Amino acid sequence: MLSQNRAAAQYYTLGNDPASAKWSVIQGDTYKVIYPQQTDSLARRYLYLFEKLRHTNLTGLKIESPKMPIILHPYTTTSNATVVWAPKRMEIFTSPPATGGYAQNWETQLALHEGRHLGQMQHYTKGVFSFFNILFGEQSLALGIGFYPSVWLLEGDAVLNETDFSNAGRGRSGEFLIYYRTAFLQGDIRSYDHWRYGSYRHYALNKYAFGYMLASMMRYSSGNYYATGDAMNIQVKRWWDFFGVWNTSFIRATGYTPRKHWRFLTPFMSEVWQKDYLSRGPYHIAEPLLAKEPRIYTDYTDIIPTKKGIIATKSGYHDSRTLLSIDSHGKERRIRPFAYTTSDIISDGDSTLIWAETVPDLRWELQNYSIIRSYNLNTGKIRDITSRTKYFNPALSADGQSLYVVEYLIGGGSRLVQLDKKEGCVTKSIPAPDGGQITEVAQIGDLLYALIITESGMGLYRTEILKDDGIWHNEIPDQHKYIQNLTVNGRSLCFTSDLDGLVNSYIYHPDLKLMRKLTNSRFGAKYPHIDNDSGRLYWADFGLKGYHPVSAPLDSLDWRVADFDEPFVNGIAEHLSRQAKLNTEPLSEEENAALKARIDSLPAQKYKKLPHLFRIHSWAPFYANINRIMNMSYEHFYQLVSAGATVISQNDLSTATMQLGYSYHKGFHSGHLNFNYSGLYPVFEVAVDYNDRYRINTTIEEVHHNLQSQITELDDEEPISGEIYPIRYTIDSTDIPSW
Repeated sequence: MLSQNRAAAQYYTLGNDPASAKWSVIQGDTYKVIYPQQTDSLARRYLYLFEKLRHTNLTGLKIESPKMPIILHPYTTTSNATVVWAPKRMEIFTSPPATGGYAQNWETQLALHEGRHLGQMQHYTKGVFSFFNILFGEQSLALGIGFYPSVWLLEGDAVLNETDFSNAGRGRSGEFLIYYRTAFLQGDIRSYDHWRYGSYRHYALNKYAFGYMLASMMRYSSGNYYATGDAMNIQVKRWWDFFGVWNTSFIRATGYTPRKHWRFLTPFMSEVWQKDYLSRGPYHIAEPLLAKEPRIYTDYTDIIPTKKGIIATKSGYHDSRTLLSIDSHGKERRIRPFAYTTSDIISDGDSTLIWAETVPDLRWELQNYSIIRSYNLNTGKIRDITSRTKYFNPALSADGQSLYVVEYLIGGGSRLVQLDKKEGCVTKSIPAPDGGQITEVAQIGDLLYALIITESGMGLYRTEILKDDGIWHNEIPDQHKYIQNLTVNGRSLCFTSDLDGLVNSYIYHPDLKLMRKLTNSRFGAKYPHIDNDSGRLYWADFGLKGYHPVSAPLDSLDWRVADFDEPFVNGIAEHLSRQAKLNTEPLSEEENAALKARIDSLPAQKYKKLPHLFRIHSWAPFYANINRIMNMSYEHFYQLVSAGATVISQNDLSTATMQLGYSYHKGFHSGHLNFNYSGLYPVFEVAVDYNDRYRINTTIEEVHHNLQSQITELDDEEPISGEIYPIRYTIDSTDIPSW
């Protein structure tokens, strides 16, 4: 998650929504959705999708979904979701990804991925873990998840599920496995452990890609659609075999251990990608813009040719993200540090760079903003064009006086917004068609073009600026290949897409309804910018060391005609998808219509915070101070763990957490309470430990003495007489080992 997770007398919280939010709840057959009132239609859509896909998601796991609350967080620009136990819940950040997302609806993507996680977690509440649940409550799930399934299995299986039941899951993306393809084709063959655990020197993909490679290959080679479910069932049944059940479960479910599957998939995928590589040639030759290639993995993005050289951002293992320029000799000049959470950078053609950047709220962890910022290359000053907004992916108007941005609304949906470039005030807004998600925009003449994701996929749309009807016309029909990095060149649009199975750059002529392929990269090409003055295309080309800036003359490019009606087909993903659909049965049209009608008619109830202040989810037959354990803050060991009992509570909104405990040590019967409430702007915390140490009584007694003080005579002075009052302290330590 892209947020700080706080731990205080509880296990996992994402933070808090604004206190001003008013909450509602709707109850479905299996799930209930808790949501801010202005997101009612969005809440019903999530409930519909999770109920609709429940059977599809869980058939392969051979398990049923638990009753589960789903909490919506619409105030953050983060795009993510998480399934958490103790207390069990699903938390969804509803804002869709503005860049680097999927060519399908965001809600559908989450329902397929997170719905699978629900079934995975549910496995470790069965068998012996049901007994542990009696002893420890919901926290007992950690015993199963902690000992048995690796995180790569959980995430890889969920990615495989989203790929099986959609046309745009990550397993079909041309960029998702790009590094494995590049490494295998260039002979970078590493061990299972090296790829799994990564390295500070050699780049490795994350748990999602590694997990998908293994999970998909286990199913592909074994032909067992139920492989993950079978493996988890065996792990639960043979829970006592801590050191052998991991390999045993996969041998029984798929025939081999994960290590042997990796040894098999390495030559297999190398051969698949080698054949694909040879079929794509010839590849064009690009000129590198760097004088010296970095020693380790480093990405150069946002490649923009300007009068001051090539502007780019740089980040990698040795470098936090930096804005820099590259001169004609390939020498880099650092301009300033740059944030990670930004959109693509655009240039106004003069000396100003403009982008959208995420900034946090001062108080609420689950509220942040995406504002528009600019940087003047001459003065070195940054200016905030907007504040406290949810604007993304700015584009310059044809006259250079306005900006077009995408706004994602709290209640769902999106719209295109026109801003005054200097003041940042709104001059016009156009809603997306059919509740779609606009990602990027560009202007040619009197027409605005936008990339929009709908229920049917991702397409290019146009609308007339001078008309106020807000009608969108389809330019490139909706399909399931992702399109990004949209820029304008004269009367044409440039962008990147994984249309041919890799990420490459394309140019589209709206007047001619003609699209051509610009780059035929060996491994991938992004961030294309045509510089008409030099007659060259600049872009970032992918290799083993990351995306690096290159250029080539326009007349040396590919220029072959391309069409979204002829997309690349991933043979392995298609095979696994057919396998999944043969083993599952989705809802019929009648059942689907009935489900939707039933959810639309559900009454929304007000979710009152006070009656839901406590939700006891875990307990233990001994005393454990979770707060001290997590912070490792203690003077005596019994302050962490001792004989006694513990009860833990955390409400659905994560605003109230409580730990109540009783402990016994060395004759002391002690009571403990830790309560934290963070639902208001100030955070209130009460911590009480009663009778957990010796009681000390301190008394002070004054004793008066009449004394004659004789002082040596000096200069014939008389002796001084008077009273001196010494103070005697009496400390009475009383051992009272009782209530």
